Amino acid sequence: MQDGELARLLYGEQAVEPDERLRLWAAAFEAWLEERRTKYSRDIGPESQRAWAEFLAMTHKAPYEVGTAEVEAYIEALQEKGLKTGTIFVNC
Repeated sequence: MQDGELARLLYGEQAVEPDERLRLWAAAFEAWLEERRTKYSRDIGPESQRAWAEFLAMTHKAPYEVGTAEVEAYIEALQEKGLKTGTIFVNC
């Protein structure tokens, strides 16, 4: 069983029985996506989702396993793509 989009981003279509920590993160992730859609625009949701998918693919870790080093490496990778600091912070 998968709990929402976060589990899909982490595990793809593979069937996974999420633990309590993943369920809580999945619920928070869904609430965050919905808030972005509501507060900004429906188009923000997919952009935010893509940013998370890219981040999780780079780290190969669940959000609660990520440390400062992984976040800094991701920011560096975005800067190497030509994104400016202000743009990176908006997408975080």
